[in-house]
Amino acid sequence: MALIYLESGCTRTRNQNVPEQRTKWETIRDWVLNCLDSHNECELAGQDTKDRPKRLIHVGNNDDYSDVRICSDVGVNQQYMTLSHCWGPSGVSMRLLERNLQQYSAQVPWKDIPRTFQHAIVIVRNLSNSLGVEHLWIDALCIIQDSDTDKQRELRRMSSIYQYALCNLATCLGRDSDCGLWQDSDPLQFHNCVVETSHSNQMGSRVRAENLDLYKSSVEKSVLNSRAWVLQELTLAPRLVYFTAEQLVWQCSKACFYQSSPWQDRLASVDGLKWASLRRSTCLNDSDNSSFDHVYRFWMLKLADFTQRNLSYESDTLPAISAIARCVKARLEPYDEYILGLWKRYLHLHILWQLHTNFKAYENVSHMKSNRPSWSWISVSGRVYNHLTYQEAIETTTCLVTLRPRIHYANEQDRFGDAVSAELDATGVIAKVALHVCHSKSAYPEKDFAFVCLPGKNSKDFRNLTQHVADLDVLIGSRETEGKKTTWIWAYCLFAVWETSTRDSNRQLRGLLLVRTATGRGLYRRIGRFCIEQPECDGLLEEIKSNHPLAENDCLERNEDGSHKITIL
Repeated sequence: MALIYLESGCTRTRNQNVPEQRTKWETIRDWVLNCLDSHNECELAGQDTKDRPKRLIHVGNNDDYSDVRICSDVGVNQQYMTLSHCWGPSGVSMRLLERNLQQYSAQVPWKDIPRTFQHAIVIVRNLSNSLGVEHLWIDALCIIQDSDTDKQRELRRMSSIYQYALCNLATCLGRDSDCGLWQDSDPLQFHNCVVETSHSNQMGSRVRAENLDLYKSSVEKSVLNSRAWVLQELTLAPRLVYFTAEQLVWQCSKACFYQSSPWQDRLASVDGLKWASLRRSTCLNDSDNSSFDHVYRFWMLKLADFTQRNLSYESDTLPAISAIARCVKARLEPYDEYILGLWKRYLHLHILWQLHTNFKAYENVSHMKSNRPSWSWISVSGRVYNHLTYQEAIETTTCLVTLRPRIHYANEQDRFGDAVSAELDATGVIAKVALHVCHSKSAYPEKDFAFVCLPGKNSKDFRNLTQHVADLDVLIGSRETEGKKTTWIWAYCLFAVWETSTRDSNRQLRGLLLVRTATGRGLYRRIGRFCIEQPECDGLLEEIKSNHPLAENDCLERNEDGSHKITIL
């Protein structure tokens, strides 16, 4: 927001003494040098040779750009920059392929290079003398796009490629790679507006006004920042320069600057949560759960951001966040293991993720991806969040379930990708329930509600039930009652944790809401999660174990303590 009210006697002047416009690369150069000199948090130790990008673009120095080429013989100490851009609906017009690899290794035809790529090359050229950087990494030109082998190998290096880059250039202009990094603009557009008043006070007679919403309107709301793939690039790069329609924006772990006032720090007003801030954080201690908290918080905040972004292909879900996952895994070793978007150490909490949606999804839309494990968030589309992964929840919950994942990965050498099969064996207290979903025809979806009933003489109503999907294949029937559509389905509650409120010491039972599959005995899919508060939860587990055992076909095993074993697909 940038509003200024001019009282009588005030005049706005077109400043005739606008400071001489510094070139974009001079501004970038000074920001990079300042960060290198002042911010230890943004630095990373030497890069392992095996983690170096296979190829880089040598930007050359010929006036006609005839020496721009793809090179694979770059020394381990050579600096490089990276580029974040949008491919666009029809893809990038120039890509590295098996058939042109040899040609591009000799020369990349300048006239064929997309405008955004050209601008990035110009930037690196103009910084080469002052920063010692002569190379640039762009995904479309540094990965062989028609080679699955090359793409998988470079994908495994992605976290290192961005972490070890000197700086990442990110274009917030347009929807494809032909929009460029900058446009011709009036210098007044990014210099602060100066208002001279006829009334002088102790602060002077000149008032400066600037756009306080620049980062939000031009960076956060850009098409680039709506793309899921880009999140890991912007998160892992130690230094970022955003090219917006108005001006340049700098962001690193310690500062955020605008071109209009290049040394006024605005980091407090933007999302400064970058991976570099966690690299030097407190060491983990297996006997101190609190030492893990900042890592899990980082993951969950990034996951919430990632899952609300756009992906062109469903199969890219895990690959597009794999670079962040690799960094988190390296930070948590040897105490935790990554499992299809979740973490094993507190798996009983991580499976209780929540999809942010409303009950309108019950009417005729299913968000469930049937070919993905239903117990992981990768099976749904939409923003996912889970506050139960935070330290407060870890300290106030008691685990009620034993979980054992059985996963066959598509590539056993890369456990950050998809799985051929993924089953979760669960042993705990399970209750068969009647799920009642009431759909309001009102325009206010928050008026919809759902609850479950234990069948039999001692039935109970459980309010505060959250469900993210209604699979119409398990719909038993519906009826109209006073203008509302009511749906009943048989479902199963798997009780996962007791949670004690730190505010009032009240307890809650939390767990997964499941439905039986038609493929075999004791097989289920998750359709949501539930929360049962006091007084309904008091004595509930004991009642279920005593009076509501599962039928033989509903479970794989019955145990003497009243628990049952099932498999969640």
